[in-house]
Amino acid sequence: MSWFRRLFSRPTPQPDRKKTFEEIEEEVSNQLAEDYEKKKDETLSDVFSELEDDTLQKLDEDPSEVPVDFHVKEAEADDLLVETPLVDHYSMDEGDDIDPSTADQHLVKASSTNDEMSGYEQVDVPVMDDDIEWETK
Repeated sequence: MSWFRRLFSRPTPQPDRKKTFEEIEEEVSNQLAEDYEKKKDETLSDVFSELEDDTLQKLDEDPSEVPVDFHVKEAEADDLLVETPLVDHYSMDEGDDIDPSTADQHLVKASSTNDEMSGYEQVDVPVMDDDIEWETK
């Protein structure tokens, strides 16, 4: 009767066995490969959409002529230079002549906004003989 019971009874589920390191490694490897492929496709589509943007297209530039005809092997840096006159900046922006003896006269007429003149204090700084350098002959 045990064969009859085995034939018509529900199969008991097998207990979940623990995955081996190799199985876990393979699952993680497959997941990483899928994630990488997905991100790569997204990045490529973003890059191609940026490249198709009209604002990034290269402007058509007319090539300029070389100022001097020369053979490439015999060329020097001076061959490419174009002579242009220099501008003298020493004579620019010259003001009036200043007399050092009267240059600070505008400060004599200056008035204080503070009636007590507390903002202007004379500070005496003591100087020791050791601080003075004496010239000996």
